[in-house]
Amino acid sequence: MIDRSSYLKKTVAGIRPFRQHTVAVNPAMNAEKSILNQRSYRHEHCSHQHSYHQLVLPLHGGLVMQIAGRENRVEQSRAAVVAAGETHSFEALGENAFLVADMPVEMSPQLASLPAFLDLDETLMQYVRFIRRQLQTDQQSPLIQRQILVLLVEMLCQRFAAVRPDQRVFQARSFIERHFAATLSLDELARQVNLSPRQLTGLFRQQLNTSPGQYQLQLRMEQAQRLLRQGQMSVQQVAEQVGYASLSAFSDRYRRFYGCSPREERSKPGLKKG
Repeated sequence: MIDRSSYLKKTVAGIRPFRQHTVAVNPAMNAEKSILNQRSYRHEHCSHQHSYHQLVLPLHGGLVMQIAGRENRVEQSRAAVVAAGETHSFEALGENAFLVADMPVEMSPQLASLPAFLDLDETLMQYVRFIRRQLQTDQQSPLIQRQILVLLVEMLCQRFAAVRPDQRVFQARSFIERHFAATLSLDELARQVNLSPRQLTGLFRQQLNTSPGQYQLQLRMEQAQRLLRQGQMSVQQVAEQVGYASLSAFSDRYRRFYGCSPREERSKPGLKKG
């Protein structure tokens, strides 16, 4: 059996300091409730939100998750981060098991700056397996769970948040994700986060390696592809759903983005036909 104290000391010794965080935990909030447990998912779940951050760590099997308009598979070594207030849904892929941490925002505010989907390296996956063994062998107190999870969050931030994120970029990204089908001007978006258009574009490129306009286009095209593959809407309806009044403009954008037309996308083998 792994000694938890020695394992944590060894793991911490191998981590470069990221940043000291003061974790303010309200003792009256879920003081006796476990914030970390193993779960299996059986059905598709409709879109929802919650007031806490959530980490979904793969053990076996998989889920298709949509988080704030982005879709990916959570399986093998790919984890998901659902920031508080983000709309998300999921669909199970057969038998599955995940470690799920429901973390109060004040416990891990930096989680909101991480990407929605993370590809974990072997060191992180070893730590995930360690956490699972501790759940299976120990009656852990919420305090011990918090200590284990705080270390995990530090490890994730070390790997996936090399540039300290600017909260205004996160706010702008979230605004685009909520309104990607609308006509958004750079001036309007910059006003939402109290930056000039030039400052916002520079920070966006620095931290997300894209521009606000390209990010909105990516969200539109990804949603259009999902709708086309579902086969329940006409191409015109899909275009309108993602913000295009002109079918020709939508088709041109789609072809340039994916290399095929919307109608060709719908006719691919194995896809539903409306």
